[in-house]
Amino acid sequence: MLHKKEEASSVNVALCKGLACCLRGGDQLSKAVQNWMGIEPGEMTVDRYFYLKESACLFRCAEAPALKINDDVFGEVLPSKGVYFLQKVSDKKISDKSTQTFNGKNPYQVELDKND
Repeated sequence: MLHKKEEASSVNVALCKGLACCLRGGDQLSKAVQNWMGIEPGEMTVDRYFYLKESACLFRCAEAPALKINDDVFGEVLPSKGVYFLQKVSDKKISDKSTQTFNGKNPYQVELDKND
C-alpha cells in the first residue's frame, strides 16, 4: 500500500538503509540525493514531483548502495550517478510540459562535486 504522499507524487525515490548499503557508501548517496532534491526522507518537493523515502532494504546487497526510482532498482550507485538518474527524470518532466514554467532550466540542477 502506498503512502498518501507517494500517491500524490509522480516520482517516488527510495534510499536503501540496509547494512550492506550503509557500509558501501549509502550515506554519501543519501546526502547527495537529499542535497539535490532539497528535501529529507518523508518529504515531497514543492512542485510535488518527487517524494523521497528510506527503505529498510532494497535487496541489492551484492550491488550496494542501491536506489529505487518508482519501480526500478539500481545497484552500485555512486552519489554522482544517483543525482544523474534524478536529473534525467527531471529533464524529462520539463521537456514533457507544454509550457516552460522554469524558463527551460532544471529547477533541481546543481553542480556535482568532482570528488563523487
